[in-house]
Amino acid sequence: MPQTLDIIHVDMAPSIPELFHERVRRTPDATAYCQFEAGSSDWRRYSWREMDELVGRWRGGFLASGLNLGDRVAILLNNSVEWVCFDLAALCAGLVTVPLHITDGPHSWADRLADAEPRLLLVGQFEDWRLLQPLQQQFPSLEQTICMEPATGTAHGVVHVETWLPSKPDPTRVEITGDTIATITYTSGTTGRPKGVVLSHHNIITAASATLERNPGYLEDVFLSFLAMAHIFERTPEYYLAMMCGGQIAFARSVADLPEDFATIRPTVVMAVPRIFERIWKGVATSAAKNPLGRWLIKRVAVLGPDTGVATLAERAQRLLIRLLISRKLLKRFGGRLRLTVCGGAPLSADLARSLRTIGLPLLEGYGLAEAAGPVSGDRLDEYEPGAVGAPLDGMEIRIAGTGEILLRSGSVMSGYWKRPDETARAIDQDGWLHTGDMGELQDGRLYIHGRMRDLIVLSTGEKLAPADIESQIIMDPLFEQAMVVGDKRPIVAALVVLAADRWNEFAAKQGLDPKDPNAPAGEQALRERISTQCHSFPDYAQIRRTSASLAPWTTEDGLLSVTLKVKRDAVSRKFEKQIEDLFAGHE
Repeated sequence: MPQTLDIIHVDMAPSIPELFHERVRRTPDATAYCQFEAGSSDWRRYSWREMDELVGRWRGGFLASGLNLGDRVAILLNNSVEWVCFDLAALCAGLVTVPLHITDGPHSWADRLADAEPRLLLVGQFEDWRLLQPLQQQFPSLEQTICMEPATGTAHGVVHVETWLPSKPDPTRVEITGDTIATITYTSGTTGRPKGVVLSHHNIITAASATLERNPGYLEDVFLSFLAMAHIFERTPEYYLAMMCGGQIAFARSVADLPEDFATIRPTVVMAVPRIFERIWKGVATSAAKNPLGRWLIKRVAVLGPDTGVATLAERAQRLLIRLLISRKLLKRFGGRLRLTVCGGAPLSADLARSLRTIGLPLLEGYGLAEAAGPVSGDRLDEYEPGAVGAPLDGMEIRIAGTGEILLRSGSVMSGYWKRPDETARAIDQDGWLHTGDMGELQDGRLYIHGRMRDLIVLSTGEKLAPADIESQIIMDPLFEQAMVVGDKRPIVAALVVLAADRWNEFAAKQGLDPKDPNAPAGEQALRERISTQCHSFPDYAQIRRTSASLAPWTTEDGLLSVTLKVKRDAVSRKFEKQIEDLFAGHE
C-alpha cells in the first residue's frame, strides 16, 4: 500500500478553519468521510469538495441564527458527517463548540448546558430533547434547539435541521486566529465533578501537529471512528489529525457492528482505549484455548515477548506458529490493512501490551489529557516500550515534581477552566506549568504513568500504592472483566471485581463453587487465590486480602464508567458503599 505524505503544517494553517480550507484546496476530490446511510443501506463517501459545500450551508445556518463571535453552541449527536459539519461550520463562524456525551444522560447534559450557557443546541434524536426539556429552566441561555430527526415540528421548541439549514452555502468568512477559543470540552468526571476545559485553535493544532511529527499520517490512511467525538482523544489525534494529513475517516455504525465494519472499511489506523484492547486479548485467548496447541501458544506469548530479532531456533519456530495460528486471524478481523493501533485515555497493562505486540498487533501507547488538547507523549512504532507511554512529543516539556506529579508546559495547554479562575490558578502555575494530577516518572527519556494522585491509596500502616497498576494486572485474567482496588486509610487492600459470567460459571463448576454466589466464603477464597497468582509481583502490603464480586458489569449508562470506559471511582464507591465497608469489617 502506498504511503503519500501531504501534511499541512502549523505555519500554513494556524486555525482549524484554515486547516479545513487548505485540505479542500489540496485534495478536493479525495474521500474525506464515509458513513453508513440507513436510507440506502449502504456506505456513502463524502469528498472534501462536498464537505466544503455542506459546511458552507451549516455556517449559513449559524449566521442566520443571529449568533455572535464567541457564542457557545452545543452538540448532542453520535459520530457522523453531520457532527463534523456542525463543528467545522461553528468554528468557521467564530463560535465555540460544546460537545455533550450521549451516554451521560439528561441531568449531566443539563449541568453542562447551565455551565457553558450555549445559545443553540443540536440533538440527534427527538427523544433526547424530550428527556432534557423538563430541565430547561436550568439553562435559560438556550434559544434554539435543532433536531436531526424529521417531522418533529415546533410544538416542543425544536426545529428540524432541514428547515434550519439554508439551501445554498454562505460564502461569508469570519477572521479566526490561533488564539480564538475553539471549544469547551468537559473532563470525564472520573475524579470529581466535570470541568469545562477552554481550548483555542492553536492548542488543538499544536497537539495534532506534534502527534504527526512523531508518527506521520498519509493520504492513503483510513481511520475507523468509534470513540465518542465529544472526547478530546477522538477529536485531536484522529478527527483533526486526519484533516491535517489528508486521511479519511469512516464512522462505525455501533460497537456491536464493529466486527463487520472492520471487515468492510479495512482501516489502516485505529484509536482505542485500554478496555477495547483488553477485550481483544480476551477474545484471542478464549479462541486459542479451544485446543491444546492454542493454549500452549498463548502461554508462550507471555514468555517470548515482542520479536527483537534475536532468538533460538525453537523460539523462531514458536513465533512462526503464533503468526500462522493467531496473528493472521487477528489482523484479518481488522480488515488486513492495519498499520497502527494507538491506545490512550488510560494506562494499559505492560504485560497486556507486550502480549498484543507479540501476537502481531502494531500497538503504540500515548499519554494525553483534555487540559493539553489531547496527546502529550508517545513513541514511534519501532521504538515502543511496553509499560511506557513514550517520550514527550516535540514542543512538550515534561518534568516530575517532588510529589511525583507530572508537570507539563507546551503550546497545547488550555487557557483555563471555564468560569473557574481559582481552579485554573491551582492547575497552571505562574511559570506556565500545568499540574496534571497524574503520577509518573521519566526513565531514559520515556514517561511512565502510575495513576492519578487523587487515587493514590495510603494504607493506615503508611505504605502507598497506585491502584491502577494492580487493577490492570487483575483484569489480565479473563475471569475478571472489571476491577477497582480500595483501601485508603485502611490496614489492608481489597478489591471490587466484576466477573465474566461464562468464565465464572466454568471456573465455579471446576472448583465445586456455587455459581450464583461468588461472595460465599469458598468463592471469595478461590477468587482471592486467583488474583494472588496474577499479582504475585506486587509487594506483600499491596496484595488483595478481600474481594467483593459481581456478575453485573459497570457501564456508562449506569454512570459507573466514563465515555473512555474508565471506572468512575467516586460513583462506584457510592454505589457499593456497604460492600466496601463489609470488606474491612474486622480489619480496623
